[in-house]
Amino acid sequence: MTAVKPKLVSLLSNWYSGATLFTILLNRHSQIVSNGETMFFNDEDASRYDCSCGKYIDECDFYEATTRHMRRPGVPGWDKRLFVQVPTLSRNPILRSLLGSPRFESVLRHRIISAVPAWGGLRDRFLEAQLQFFANARQLAHASIYLDGTKSIPRAQLFARSGASDMKVLHLLRDGRGFSASCVRHMDSKPSLTEAAKIWMDYISAVDKFAKSFPSVPVLSVRYEDLCRNTVATVDRICGFLEIPSEDLTVGTMDGMHVLGNRMRRNFNGAIVEDTSWKERLDPATQTHLTSLMRKQLERFGYL
Repeated sequence: MTAVKPKLVSLLSNWYSGATLFTILLNRHSQIVSNGETMFFNDEDASRYDCSCGKYIDECDFYEATTRHMRRPGVPGWDKRLFVQVPTLSRNPILRSLLGSPRFESVLRHRIISAVPAWGGLRDRFLEAQLQFFANARQLAHASIYLDGTKSIPRAQLFARSGASDMKVLHLLRDGRGFSASCVRHMDSKPSLTEAAKIWMDYISAVDKFAKSFPSVPVLSVRYEDLCRNTVATVDRICGFLEIPSEDLTVGTMDGMHVLGNRMRRNFNGAIVEDTSWKERLDPATQTHLTSLMRKQLERFGYL
């Protein structure tokens, strides 16, 4: 008999597209558990993240119970070879890009990594540790699905390539014009609107490439605007895709959640309010310009 694989859902979403709200809502489902951004971005990340429970993650009971196997024996803190979004296989910038960039994901890269003991060994230990974390989280929450809300395409590629999970992908996206306005307003690098539009389109292309590379992994696209305007119908659609009973996720509190993400996780009051401020911030000429740049994808996802 074939063993039943654990259920894993990877959330793929660009910045400023409602991923924290999405995670909070789906976390209310009795069969889903998620931690949003989950863990450190990389092994050089020195941040002390605060959990939505009100404690720092190094003091959080949930993380203590689910990540003991990622702790370093006799040393405070986590083993950052394991407690990160993706493993660092090389410090060399060129090799690091070739081994970790979503652009170069392929069977050949997988074989090259496997052929180098240091790289293949770390990758395999990382995957084993992550899968154990997901299993611990599901057990603690009495849930059947772990929703990985890191939004990392390289991370999703690792899990898909391993084949260890019954995996599905939820692609959450926002109107590119709204994304671009938020990107220009909030990103430290202060990109131009044209650059922001390219970021939006490039992410969609990367998700498309993922779907083409892993045709056995189902992908469902969900619009942020539908999540806000038609929450019940959108949740029903998601639950159907995940093959779980639909539940009312429009009511509930943050009690019992352990979510990392933007500041919404600290003060979410339950009100689902769409951010449409970009329509006032961008003048008609600018909106028209952005529309012309992104027309193909805006039409594809029903924004035009």
